[in-house]
Amino acid sequence: MWSNLATCPFWASVPLKEDLGTKGPGWLTRTSRDDVPELIETARTLVGPRPGPADMLGAIGRAFCAREGKSVWIEKTAEEGKCVGETMMRMPDARFIVTMRDPVGFLRSYKYQGSQSGSERRKFFSDRYHPILGALVWRRTYRSLLRLRNQYPDQVSMHVLCNSQNRRAALESACHHLGVPPDPAMYEALDAKVNSSSMGSAERILDREDIAWLRALCTVDDPELTISDDLPKTGSIDLLKSVPSIIRWALRYLLKYRRTKHVPRS
Repeated sequence: MWSNLATCPFWASVPLKEDLGTKGPGWLTRTSRDDVPELIETARTLVGPRPGPADMLGAIGRAFCAREGKSVWIEKTAEEGKCVGETMMRMPDARFIVTMRDPVGFLRSYKYQGSQSGSERRKFFSDRYHPILGALVWRRTYRSLLRLRNQYPDQVSMHVLCNSQNRRAALESACHHLGVPPDPAMYEALDAKVNSSSMGSAERILDREDIAWLRALCTVDDPELTISDDLPKTGSIDLLKSVPSIIRWALRYLLKYRRTKHVPRS
């Protein structure tokens, strides 16, 4: 593993890209791709001859911190949310900052995935979309995050990023959670539009069927996650009207699966 890390070209390592423009206080500013092999060797000196995965990850983080003059290293990986318990057993000092969207913002993003990509990519996401699936994804995620926060109240900090005010509060809470002082420069990008947020709501239209499934499956008590009353009123009739589309959606996936399953392999 050490050898693989030292020779990896790190093409997908976002903090090491050279075309990101101005870097904020959380970015790597003293490290380039060429420095990675040296950093890996430094990390190897921080652990014994037979380290476990947590030891390796911690050592690499400390090596980067030493080079950057920082005290905390952060890994931005959504998949980590699935193994918080296991991570806590091996890294008891770990802290988790979890962010999520409100139901309406999430479904707009989910429905229009691939909008910044080519037409083929957009069609892929469009073909697999149905509001009931999107609503269920949001509900499952929300419930999972609540369980994490309740199980590890001192380690897990959860935030809803729906506007600049929420983002500011999340940044300040994250600094407190990690025990680092806020940096004034971290507020400069609060109003920046990123990913699907760069599209206005007029370009990401939710129809009555979308909104009906949101209200049926994603209504929660948290005031930050309340579905706005400004959206059109919907009810059971809208859900019933969506039944034919559910059948078509299910059949399309069943047929696609069968075609894929019976493709001859060479």
